[in-house]
Amino acid sequence: MAHDAEVKSVLRAYKKALDALQRLDRARRSFRSALLTAHEAGASKAELARALGVSRQRVDEVLGRARYERAAGVEDVTG
Repeated sequence: MAHDAEVKSVLRAYKKALDALQRLDRARRSFRSALLTAHEAGASKAELARALGVSRQRVDEVLGRARYERAAGVEDVTG
């Protein structure tokens, strides 16, 4: 092919981007799990919101997602 080097470069960049997105997804799930654990341990939504610099409503949204992930069995991100 006339553009083998360019195609290989595109594939490398794609794999690198995909890997970064997967790491980001794991980090987000880990964050949501930690937030849910803190809330279940007694931290209020308002307290968590202040610590994170976001609204209480945003914390509520993230906690909802974390509860959904736990129920769906995707909470554990250690494996």
